[in-house]
Amino acid sequence: MSLDYFSFPYFEVMGPGRLKLEGRPRFEEGTDYRAMIYSAPGRVSGPLVSVSFDQPEDACGFEAFGAVAPGDIVLVRPGPCFFRELVINAQRAGAGAVLLSNPDFTEATGVLRPSLISPDGIEIPAFVLSNEAGIELNGSSGAITINSPVRTEQRMTPNLIAESPEGDVDQVVMAGGHLDSVIDGPGINDNGSGTATLLEIAEEMAGMDLDNKVRFAFWSAEEVGLLGSTHYVESLGPDLADVAAYLNFDMIASPNFVRYVYDDTGAPEGSDQIRDFFRAYFAAEDLPLEDLDIQGRSDHGPFLRNGIPVGGLFTGADMIKTAAEVESYGGVQGANEDPCYHRACDDTDNINTEVLDEMADAIAALLLELTMRSDPLH
Repeated sequence: MSLDYFSFPYFEVMGPGRLKLEGRPRFEEGTDYRAMIYSAPGRVSGPLVSVSFDQPEDACGFEAFGAVAPGDIVLVRPGPCFFRELVINAQRAGAGAVLLSNPDFTEATGVLRPSLISPDGIEIPAFVLSNEAGIELNGSSGAITINSPVRTEQRMTPNLIAESPEGDVDQVVMAGGHLDSVIDGPGINDNGSGTATLLEIAEEMAGMDLDNKVRFAFWSAEEVGLLGSTHYVESLGPDLADVAAYLNFDMIASPNFVRYVYDDTGAPEGSDQIRDFFRAYFAAEDLPLEDLDIQGRSDHGPFLRNGIPVGGLFTGADMIKTAAEVESYGGVQGANEDPCYHRACDDTDNINTEVLDEMADAIAALLLELTMRSDPLH
């Protein structure tokens, strides 16, 4: 076992925030707004100006912010660009802060905390708002006051890497999941479910006579941008060629689950064999399974982008369960597949143990298959 340390931008909320429109009771943190990850700290007051609120696709260019005066509080909606681009454009135009009203967040669901990817270049507070809060503020008059009591600082954190002493060192089968959770929740499904499963399988495989080496990875800083897995892949250099495949397990016990197998567009050669193994496994168990393009948005992403075959299983996050999925899987139509995704209620009551057992058995079967095979995946 080894600890693989790296430096990352640690983000912390230091106390209650504030969002207040003159003449109205203050908005409620968590329900109406949150400071975005890597928002700058600060207390700002100023007039509100809406930028392309009803046509958010126009807000991705700097020219959309031409009416912004120095010190204005900018209200925008998400467009076809990163949230970071919107904040940087508003900042360049002289804005004192940004309020981003996300239609996906409602008073019923509460507001999650998206990331600005990096603190570099972010110099103003940036809040994400519920849909209702944004609609109320759009066109309102009166000064807005914002307090963003946050901080970002560089810290060291480790990935934990453990591998079998036996097995071909030129055909390393890797399996991993992230150890960290979001700052607003304990992360029992996301991703205690994946890491606990891998720990159990590692214990069962200890001492086995393997043809290929197996390496388990428990990643840090996934929730702020896949930083742990990215660091690890970049640090391997030419040794990355020894990795035969990387398997990722992130959220595999969602309470209102659908069984998904990774089927990422552009995944390297050999990834289809991993997908097809899971398809055949669940078909033999007479259990439905859906293909899903994760788009490299978990810790398999850095491996995928560097030509390593990847695969994984998933049971759903904030996707809405359809009537057709209820027919196949049961559960609640119209509800999130994990209603506690990135929330304080992602605790030990937020686990479906039946699907967790099914996923664990499938993962163990694939790891045994890959560590006992002589022909490479790529």
